[in-house]
Amino acid sequence: MSPFWSSARSLVVPGWGQLRNGSEFRGGVVFGLQTYFLLRYRVAERRGRFYDEERSAENPRWDSAYLDERVADSKDTRGDMVWWSVITLLYSVIDAYVDAHMVGFDEQIEEVERVTFSIEPNGEEGAAFVLSSHF
Repeated sequence: MSPFWSSARSLVVPGWGQLRNGSEFRGGVVFGLQTYFLLRYRVAERRGRFYDEERSAENPRWDSAYLDERVADSKDTRGDMVWWSVITLLYSVIDAYVDAHMVGFDEQIEEVERVTFSIEPNGEEGAAFVLSSHF
């Protein structure tokens, strides 16, 4: 899988690029975090709308200062969730890109390790140089 398409998948659905690269756990964590942040945003939006409507009512159940504070808290929470969501999305895209470059890296290391070089003691006579190759 090309790094570009892997990162593009993570841009569309956070965690998809990690899943495609074989990093299921990281993909699940990224998807879970993104879902959590979006749900928290939605809950804060609904609460803010509720308190804003209550503030506009003729006979509000709470005093004006409390309602103003709740609306402001809701707005702050929404802003925080947007930032955390963007950070998670950027992490997902960058991680998928890097991970796509690393796919097959272990196999390449194994190929390199097939040729080994060592120096072994050879009794009192000195040392033996050993070059071995495994096919």
